Amino acid sequence: MTPFLPFFSSAKDPDKSVGRVEVRGRHDGKPVERAYTYVGHIAEITGIPCLIAAKWAASGRFNVKPGGVYPPERILDDPDAFLAEVRALGVEIEFIE
Repeated sequence: MTPFLPFFSSAKDPDKSVGRVEVRGRHDGKPVERAYTYVGHIAEITGIPCLIAAKWAASGRFNVKPGGVYPPERILDDPDAFLAEVRALGVEIEFIE
């Protein structure tokens, strides 16, 4: 059987997972859309963002927020810095606007 997405498979790393996040909203009063596609081993694409969030929390980066539990889209004022760290640790992320 031929892989459906052969460019995501390799002999070096056969266990890759793929995901896509689409975001729609408004920025400065104008509608915007962004899409992020990521590729990596499932342990990396789930564990690395958690690691970075824990490091940021331990360093006090989120202390300006009032107490409580926040989803990622509310705790991150600028997701680009967070995604840059995720990329730096090996998760392949493509961004489309």
